[in-house]
Amino acid sequence: MRIVGAMDMVQILGLVAGACTSLAAVPQLVKTWKTKEVENISMKMFLFYVVGMSMWLTYGIIKSDLPIIITNAIALTFHALMLF
Repeated sequence: MRIVGAMDMVQILGLVAGACTSLAAVPQLVKTWKTKEVENISMKMFLFYVVGMSMWLTYGIIKSDLPIIITNAIALTFHALMLF
């Protein structure tokens, strides 16, 4: 049986935290898809999210940090969908 090392736990923490922040946009995306209403949504907020997630993704790629790359790619996709 293998004991999970400290680095493994840090990566797990990063993946779980990233999953939470990445999936935070899903309820709004689903609601918008179902109702087809976007009047009460701040497009500026989602634009800032897309810019921020793009920078985080670039940072993750530069650092070769898989949790940052995966979670920000997912978050970027969801937030970009909200803009369109």
